[in-house]
Amino acid sequence: MSCPPNPFFLLLLVVTLSNSYTPKYMVIWKGEGDKSYVPLELRHQELTSALSLLTPDTPKTNISFTDVLPATDLLQYVNFPSSSCPTPAQFSSAMGRCATPRSGYFLLGSGDSFSSAAGDASSSLPSPFTSRELETASWSLRARDYRGRKFGNHLRSPLRSGVERASIIEAADFTTALRGPVKLNDPELALFSFILPPNNATETSNSSYLLLRQFCFGFDGLRKYDPNTRICVTSTPLEPIAAFSMANVGMVTNQSAVLDPYCGSATSLLASAALAPACRTVGIERDGPWLVNFTEVKSDFTSRNLPPPQLIRGDCRESSVRQLARSESAPSGFDVILADPPYGKRERKDTESEPLFDIMSMIIADKLAGTPLLKPSGRLVVFVPVPTSETLESGLTGPEILEKLAVTSEIMNQADLKLVEPISAQRLNKSISRLLLVFTSNTKK
Repeated sequence: MSCPPNPFFLLLLVVTLSNSYTPKYMVIWKGEGDKSYVPLELRHQELTSALSLLTPDTPKTNISFTDVLPATDLLQYVNFPSSSCPTPAQFSSAMGRCATPRSGYFLLGSGDSFSSAAGDASSSLPSPFTSRELETASWSLRARDYRGRKFGNHLRSPLRSGVERASIIEAADFTTALRGPVKLNDPELALFSFILPPNNATETSNSSYLLLRQFCFGFDGLRKYDPNTRICVTSTPLEPIAAFSMANVGMVTNQSAVLDPYCGSATSLLASAALAPACRTVGIERDGPWLVNFTEVKSDFTSRNLPPPQLIRGDCRESSVRQLARSESAPSGFDVILADPPYGKRERKDTESEPLFDIMSMIIADKLAGTPLLKPSGRLVVFVPVPTSETLESGLTGPEILEKLAVTSEIMNQADLKLVEPISAQRLNKSISRLLLVFTSNTKK
């Protein structure tokens, strides 16, 4: 497992960056196996939400993504205006919250050969390094050859082909400035040469050789939240990558009060507590203790040294149950509502009402009663099960999808909510997908 970057070195890096230096960031995403499960929109939503949360001067609308390789969207540049570009420390903090990125880099140099990329990087020295890093930090330079190869996490440095040796020799103009020891495992400066296909035409660069520094990673330890590690075992638990994405899109902070009205084994609340241990979490579950054992749910939190949620047995559609949820943790309403309603009803097209319609009805009823469920400027993040034919793949717009889910523009106005697009669609099987819908309250604080 890769070690997280040393915060002290990141701080030094920020201090020594000149005002004229604007980092060029790159991210490798998870999803080599099945990109439909970690769709592009979800990856972008999660990272842009985390960046907007940690860098308020960088609005989500100012962040864009471009492919490094034409053949895959798993390796992308993250683009910012120079006036609001986050520092490496801020970018690292945002990446460290997110479940969908694998690792982050910033570009040191580019060119049509190893030597020209190294020369480009050398021309910027000593930026973006600290004097201590140049003098004493351990380092390594590895190569990743993407010419005609399948993109994936398991691609290793092609030593036998001599490509890595060539990159080290030709990058001598740059590497001679690094006076610290070479260390292949967990060096302080993890440098990479990326070799791209010839005539690699992208919107950002035509260069075939890139010299980069790997400096951050996605959320560390996601596997310890896997369903097979849980004390409370349910039949359809929310996967950790989905739960953490929901919490990040919801912009959960230590000051947040978070509600899951269909909590089950409370994976969304567990993810929220992992990202923001001081947040207040509340879950409502209507199934009995023989299906969802609250003692076991709380043990899943305490065994991970996280504060347990307030759990309420009941139906979230009943106003008295929602009032009980508000009473202790959020008397003025919740900052974030994370909802993952049951899927079985929707897949069988039962006569029960649509879960999104139920949630909107709750918000409207409590708003009219003067006891709002969602605070002004709050965020509602909902996974909604739909037949695969009704996803965005069919060409439906956001408002058209809401209409199919029995949520009209009139209902949206009554709930005082605005849909945040784009909508991400995850295909679960041949017949059913789920949409991640994000709403914000129009009422400002």
